[in-house]
Amino acid sequence: MRFFTWTKRVLLLSLLSFAFALPPDYLFYQKVKENPSLAKEFLKRFPDSVLRDSVLLILARKEPQYLKLIDPYRLSQGQREEFIRLSKAKRGIVLKYPELFLEELKNFKFGEEEKREVAKRLYERKLISEILKANLKVCPYYGIALYKKRRLREALKFLKACPDKLSRLYLNRIYLRKNEISKVYSSCLEDKSFCLDAGLFYFFKGLLPLSELFLEKARESFRKNFYLGLISYIRGDYSKAITYLSRAKKLSKGKEELSRVSFFLAKAKANLGKDFKNELLDSSRGKGFYALISSLLLFKNYLKVEKVEAKLKETTLNWKEIYDFSPFYFRLEVLKRKDRLSYGDYAQIIKLDPYIGAKVSPFLEFKYPRPYKIWVKLASARFKVEEELIYAVMRQESFFDPYAVSSSKALGLMQLLKETADWVSKRFKIPYKNLFNPKENIILGTAYLSYLLKLWKGNKILAIASYNAGPNRVKNWKRYEDEFLFIETIPINETRRYVRKVLENYYIYKSLP
Repeated sequence: MRFFTWTKRVLLLSLLSFAFALPPDYLFYQKVKENPSLAKEFLKRFPDSVLRDSVLLILARKEPQYLKLIDPYRLSQGQREEFIRLSKAKRGIVLKYPELFLEELKNFKFGEEEKREVAKRLYERKLISEILKANLKVCPYYGIALYKKRRLREALKFLKACPDKLSRLYLNRIYLRKNEISKVYSSCLEDKSFCLDAGLFYFFKGLLPLSELFLEKARESFRKNFYLGLISYIRGDYSKAITYLSRAKKLSKGKEELSRVSFFLAKAKANLGKDFKNELLDSSRGKGFYALISSLLLFKNYLKVEKVEAKLKETTLNWKEIYDFSPFYFRLEVLKRKDRLSYGDYAQIIKLDPYIGAKVSPFLEFKYPRPYKIWVKLASARFKVEEELIYAVMRQESFFDPYAVSSSKALGLMQLLKETADWVSKRFKIPYKNLFNPKENIILGTAYLSYLLKLWKGNKILAIASYNAGPNRVKNWKRYEDEFLFIETIPINETRRYVRKVLENYYIYKSLP
């Protein structure tokens, strides 16, 4: 009897270990690494595997023709470096992925169309300086790069010779910066699309009469009428604001625009003592920050999350095994299967990698997780900053990726610049060694948030704006008693969107159990 019971246990354990083993393509990949001659067999058996590009790289070591089949962004960092080393003399690959071969670009002589394709790719990747370094003198990208580096005189000279519309738009922006209003006005008369650009430029400069002049001449659009409505709202002409905002509502595309315009339409009607509830309802049915605010105003609660305890054990893979095999392939596997994953899958994924879990999960409680709880609680208690605000900033800054690096070299979970971290460290006497360390990054980021909140006497909107744009910039911005109006008049696009998104995150975290 004991022997029979022992046998059953062994059989059960073997079945469980089989059920939770690595998927077959991972097991076969281990064989390929030991015996590269099996690589072609792997590709036949598992053509859709996330490991495909890694296997192609193994083949390419002896058969370089396989390099052109590889997507380098599906390789780990070490593998990508090998791909670059093997491919740097391959013209076709360099043309396809110029951002990976910045040092090699100067070794190639490109034709005009090839230069344009390379410059366009670098422009789309926000590698503006590299366009100038590689001397890619093609319209419009070289001129735009000069403009963004504030080399306006050179940009003006270059863009004048470019016939395309994007070059003319940036030429117009140079005239705007140089305050050459007559040239801007002439451009507006020639092409009404330039009128909108000029109108928005003057709006965010706070020059409302000039903004109105150009916006009125622009083609009919959501943005034209929305900003004309805001100008009237700022002036206290709520009847005129309602006229423009009603037009903007009819021209809105997508739920976010609908929510935004309906919210301000409700505010304009409220200021005239008119019934505004229907507008607020329309706003709440949309998407984004203003939908959330409208829902809170109407219903006092934005979210209802139902726990799906029974589904927690339903999983399609043993995600821990895959994560232990490679965090990189883990992310690729989640992305590949995201439309087929269960609640239980996401419950596992979010514990292993909050970044990819929050990015792709359809379940709200996993979209807004609370990772690194111990350190967030510690930082919250120490610096008197709400946990929800810490998470709101963290989610927007890094999406919970502790190794995140921005184009401006901000690092880690709270995306701190080295100079900011050093300043905070000195001011608060917080020693640190590594900004990729979650504990150190959260402590420093929260300390900086607490400083900004004190600076602005607890005003979250100004503190959040300062976290993104810096407090010295924010000090120079025009402030309105109406905080929503202040948000919409923030002169930096990135900061305006950032403030809305962090506030949305904050209120969602406040609403979640």
